[in-house]
Order: sequence, then C-alpha cells, then structure tokens
Amino acid sequence: MSRKLKINTKAPEPEIIKEAVNVLKNSGLVVCPFDTVYGLMAVAGDEVAVNKAYEIKKRPHNKPFNVFVADKSQIKTLVKNITPKAEKYMEKYWPGPLVMIFEKSDAVSDIVSAGLKTVGIRISEHPVNQAILKELGVPLAITSVNISGEEAAISADDVKLDVDLILDGGKCEIGVASTIFDVTGEPKVLRLGTLNPLAENI
Repeated sequence: MSRKLKINTKAPEPEIIKEAVNVLKNSGLVVCPFDTVYGLMAVAGDEVAVNKAYEIKKRPHNKPFNVFVADKSQIKTLVKNITPKAEKYMEKYWPGPLVMIFEKSDAVSDIVSAGLKTVGIRISEHPVNQAILKELGVPLAITSVNISGEEAAISADDVKLDVDLILDGGKCEIGVASTIFDVTGEPKVLRLGTLNPLAENI
C-alpha cells in the first residue's frame, strides 16, 4: 500500500519535500504531480530504483526513461553535444512541457536509456518537481505513472501502482503528456504534446 501525503503544488512544504528526497536517496520510488500528468520518479543514477520502476510499470526494458534536471547546469555531463539550435530551443521552451532528445554521455546509465545512444531531458516548471530536484541535487529518471500502455494518471486517485510515496497535489493542470523533440540532428517532433516547437521560426 502506497503512503500518500498531500502537498501544496504552488508552495511545496519543505518537510514533505525532504521526506520525498529521503525516499529517493534510499532507492525508493516517488509519485508526484507535474504540469502535464503524474510522474513516477527514481534517482537516475540508482539502477536498483530504476529497475524497480520498470518492474512495477510492467514497462519493456527497450523503452527509455526521461531524465529531469533542476537547471541547465546539470545537462552538460549527461549529453555529448548541444548544438546552437538546441540551445535556442532550450532557452525558449525550458522550463516547460518539452522533452529534448540528445546524444547521451556515459554518465547516463544504459538502463535509463534502454540501451539507446540518446537520452530525453526535460526541465519542468512544476514547483514540486523543481523543489525535489534542488533538494536532491542529482537528476531524476521519470516516466508517467501507469501500467505501460494504459492511460496516464492526472490525479493521485488515478495512481494504481504500489510505490513508496505518493505526493497528492490534486488534478494536473494540463492533463496531456509533454512534447518529445529530437535535437540530435535536424530538429523533429517525435510526439506532439502541448506545444509544437517547430511551429515557430527559431
């Protein structure tokens, strides 16, 4: 049975953030609200936790997790190259509901990337996620909190997975998954979500 704590999504309570970080530091799994849908979080560098996340989601190991960072300073160690055009997209759309695909560095575990040479990275603008990342100090591997192939959760009541901690912040504002945008070469949208970065001339 998952433990559930109510959290203020506009001004997250520091003691609840510390509780979530403590769970994550001990190879635990935490569910929290984002601007899009609820997400399942594990420390990206913790292979035990990431494997647990794969198992409870019944997620095929050939499907990668996205990596969330607190700010752009954490990205340089995770990727091999950031093109000038990618920099412009980062500047315009981050923080926000956009996952950008880069060629990964060796710092990203093959378990997180599902053996791919790329990694999806995002900076969320959601206060709860930002507070956890800043308190934790390391990137998180994150995916939608649902059995693989089923609908994503837009409220804590929708969460059916048994995890260590659920942060209940009510219903998500957007309720639509983020856009996935490949910037390893000529930029292209792999999954259209709430925004289309190619709709504007950058």
